[in-house]
Amino acid sequence: MVSNGLRRRHFTPGSARTSARNASPRISKLRYWSNEAQAGDSSTTGSAAGDASASRAAAANALSRVPSISCGAAPPNVAANPPGAAQTTGPEAGYGRAWTGPPIADELSATACDFLADYLFNPDTGVVQRATRGSGAVLVGTFVTYHDPGIFIVSTSGGDQAAVRTAIDAALRTIGTPLDPVAFEAARRRFLYHILSDASSPSSLADTFGWYTVEGNPAYAPGENGAQGRYFQAVDALTPAFVAATVTKYLSRPGAVVTVTPSVAPPQKGSPT
Repeated sequence: MVSNGLRRRHFTPGSARTSARNASPRISKLRYWSNEAQAGDSSTTGSAAGDASASRAAAANALSRVPSISCGAAPPNVAANPPGAAQTTGPEAGYGRAWTGPPIADELSATACDFLADYLFNPDTGVVQRATRGSGAVLVGTFVTYHDPGIFIVSTSGGDQAAVRTAIDAALRTIGTPLDPVAFEAARRRFLYHILSDASSPSSLADTFGWYTVEGNPAYAPGENGAQGRYFQAVDALTPAFVAATVTKYLSRPGAVVTVTPSVAPPQKGSPT
């Protein structure tokens, strides 16, 4: 069952790339999850609907393998409840993958997952995004901070899905080895810049603080107590070795995988439309 902290966010049809660009690792927690249209839009279309469908299904599949727990309970034995694979249909080909991650109380590990989501999938600087620029696919990756467990989600739709999957798998294998210290520090500076940019407005700060309050750890919210807050202290405490260990602990498993196949086959080249 999805945490009570899950709040539906509207997804604007026909603007998947814009939504992916705006989906920050902290503030816009599940902006692309909802398949409901914005006011004035009649339906979800194309990459938007496929991407959202795969994301929701993969995360639900991952969460369904985790026993219900309450505050103070021991974390579930994820290894004994491995997530699985599923298929669904959508307007075009898509792919969703989700892993159960650290709880919000494990602040350093949760921050490492945020760093990983930014390093790999930031729309402008993510290494997987750069590797798949010519694929024609829309790609989104984020870590969603929940009470227990968090969820790391990757979803993609349209374009060359095989190439995107290959790039994701290669990046996860590579990041399982500690980054060079110079490269790591550059990535951390970019991450800090993105977090500070995302928290630059009162509404963003209120949104984030509300989310972390619902999930049981308001003192960890980015922006709480400014640059001296616990979130930024955790960012400062990250090391290449710890980030690589976080990958091994949480992202080395297959995860819950959902494949979206087109509900209507695309027309063949040269055939009448």
